[in-house]
Amino acid sequence: MGRVQDKVIWITGASSGIGLEMARQLSERGSKLILSARRLDVLEKIKSELKNPSDVLTLDLDLTKPETFEVAIANAFQRFGHIDV
Repeated sequence: MGRVQDKVIWITGASSGIGLEMARQLSERGSKLILSARRLDVLEKIKSELKNPSDVLTLDLDLTKPETFEVAIANAFQRFGHIDV
């Protein structure tokens, strides 16, 4: 996975499958995570189970609704100041 410690990484579809596993692995390696999916309740549960939940932002995001992207991006930048991946 290369050097990901302290990198801010946004994972869409983080509530299951590949996105969930990426969140687990990146958290173990010290990444700061933005996790988004349509199921915020599931994301909050996942966040609580990760290595550093204080380094995780969860966002309710439906990629079929582009009108919501601007708010999500603003929230991500407000929390971390930038996004690396």
